[in-house]
Amino acid sequence: AGGGALAAKGLDLGFDDDFLNDFGEQLNADSSAIVATVDFVNLDAAMDVLDQFEGGTILHTTLQPEVAAQLSEAVED
Repeated sequence: AGGGALAAKGLDLGFDDDFLNDFGEQLNADSSAIVATVDFVNLDAAMDVLDQFEGGTILHTTLQPEVAAQLSEAVED
């Protein structure tokens, strides 16, 4: 719902186009995605924990603080 709300608002938050294209190419008609914004103090440790789960691919990117703030505000509206 949050992603749909962002799309409906027509927001361009400055995500890297190559990242978004890679993300889109991995989705098939019978697949799904979980998109989360998470603030990890230790990204390497977080990735070690997430890598324990099978059957998926983890894509991650770093958001500029102002982009993260815009995204947070857009989802809360």
